[in-house]
Amino acid sequence: MCGIAGAIAIGNQTTITDSVIVPMCDSIKHRGPDGDGYALSSHFPPLNKEFCQSFDHNRPFQLGHRRLSIIDLSTNAGQPMVDSTGKYLLVFNGEIYNHQELRVELEKAGMMFKTSHSDSEVLLNGLIAYGKSFIEKLNGMFAFCFMDLEHDYTLFVRDRLGIKPMYYSVIKDTLYFASEVKALRQVPGFNMSIDKTALFDYSVFSSVKAPKTLFTDTYKLQPGHLFEMKLGEISEQKCYWDLKDIKKRKSNFTSEKAGLLAHFDNAAKRRMIADVEVGVLLSGGVDSTANLATLSKYSETPISAFSIGFKNEKGYTNEFKYAQLAAKRYNTKYYELEITYNDYLKDLSNTVQFQDMPIADTANPMIYRIAKKAKEEGITVLLGGEGSDELLIGYSHWSFAAKYQSLLKDSKSKAKLLSSIHSMPYLNKKRQVYREWYPKTKSGYTHFAGGTEVRGAESARFLLSEDIQKELKDYSPLDDIQKMYEEFKQNSDFDYFDWMTYVDLNYRLPELLLARLDRMTMGASIEGRVPFLDHEFAEYCFSMPNEYKFSDNTEKYILKKSFEGLLPNEILYRPKEGFHLPLNQIIMSNQDELNSNISSANKQFGFYREDIKLSDDYTSRQNYNLVNLSVWSNQL
Repeated sequence: MCGIAGAIAIGNQTTITDSVIVPMCDSIKHRGPDGDGYALSSHFPPLNKEFCQSFDHNRPFQLGHRRLSIIDLSTNAGQPMVDSTGKYLLVFNGEIYNHQELRVELEKAGMMFKTSHSDSEVLLNGLIAYGKSFIEKLNGMFAFCFMDLEHDYTLFVRDRLGIKPMYYSVIKDTLYFASEVKALRQVPGFNMSIDKTALFDYSVFSSVKAPKTLFTDTYKLQPGHLFEMKLGEISEQKCYWDLKDIKKRKSNFTSEKAGLLAHFDNAAKRRMIADVEVGVLLSGGVDSTANLATLSKYSETPISAFSIGFKNEKGYTNEFKYAQLAAKRYNTKYYELEITYNDYLKDLSNTVQFQDMPIADTANPMIYRIAKKAKEEGITVLLGGEGSDELLIGYSHWSFAAKYQSLLKDSKSKAKLLSSIHSMPYLNKKRQVYREWYPKTKSGYTHFAGGTEVRGAESARFLLSEDIQKELKDYSPLDDIQKMYEEFKQNSDFDYFDWMTYVDLNYRLPELLLARLDRMTMGASIEGRVPFLDHEFAEYCFSMPNEYKFSDNTEKYILKKSFEGLLPNEILYRPKEGFHLPLNQIIMSNQDELNSNISSANKQFGFYREDIKLSDDYTSRQNYNLVNLSVWSNQL
């Protein structure tokens, strides 16, 4: 929907830089090209801007907003939004999908509205009427700052599953926040030093888990968390929603199928709410086709769908035939983008600025290219399929991880068992992270630490420079994951499949998959929406018995059975591909240039040992991890 930014003085501090909010908002114009707005305390001179309001308030503050108009395109729905009394302010990024129902409830409670259907005003009035308990009523994706000027109180909130971002940093006794770190970097005195523990985390997981970022003193608000500022004092982040609080239920397969379809239908229909055209990212897989099928059912006009793949070359065949099949089945306005390896590398360089923080997901360049094409065709909203695999056991290696855990739990001779499993030829043929289960378990860690793990902790430590290794001492990126696991397994209702879902919903999704969708779509001024991550759908799936999700050696079994007759069987039971990417060929065919980039970045920042370079001994994701960080570093 937009980009937000702000500065609020802490304690008795009064020296916020005049007009710092303008360069902060200008740096994220791509998130909101349709307009900007500002709210300032009377400590600052008025801005030479069309939409700028001044408030007599003891605490110095500046709020800014870049608007991508999607719901209620009128100027009355612009932000920062102020209530009729002038006591309350809101800057908000995201969408509230149930805003129409909430508006009716608030009107009955006596709240007045100046807009016809702005979800921002519903959020503002709801917070005024109910306080932070109103968050429990929200269905949507959001990151917002709500100010109560009368009581000198500010509330910062991020949505339950981390679909929308919020970053913050304290600089010279002022709290700065924004949708992207590049806005914080516009503030004089921003700390550009690298957090070495976060660098280690990135080297293992290809991203950095909240609340940390790669920059020292800059933090992310965690998914499902909030923090408050009262009379100039900032609270710790507090969790207001956690999937592990959801109870497992007993049921039958028939009722679960009906419930899943009903919940998904409602989730997808909600994500059609817009005053602009909504399209679909279409891979031709089950998830994207389910999005397309459901939207087509409720749309009076053909849905625009966008697919991307590489030109067929030796050793590679794209998957366009499945997307074409889906497009034909649902009478879609279909766009197909065929790219080359050079296109991919060029897009990687161009998209790093939109990554904001390093997000080493190989689909970044492809999603950005699709989003640009969609924007050219007049689309402002695109639906993605993120979340289905995590919620409904869509990864084949999860079954191996669950079996491994079962053997560990039942074995009387754990050491002997571990040794025998470690030597199994079949296991050793799997990717490197599988081969590291044994030493990880031997060291007391749970073997599944998330789907983003590209290399083991000790392998990653070996890549780092000697100085950084000494500085890190005994720190391990696995410690936080293990702490999460120890807390999670206290609930006897959960099994290891639930753990894998939980850790990926807390790490892989918000830090990689959702981050890539938000940054790459917003980089092209497109909003990405994710029906599978409707929180009510997520709760329903998480509380479902796992034997319905993985059955007959089939991943996402219940999803596929639920959509039989609604989706083509060729798509329902096709091999899982996602954004199929010949990454090894791309990287190694350009290794001289890429190694030069790595060497240049390493000379400047000293992240890794001096002889660091791409290697045939590394997996493609491990090589890409190095490439992505080097490109990002060279653009700082």
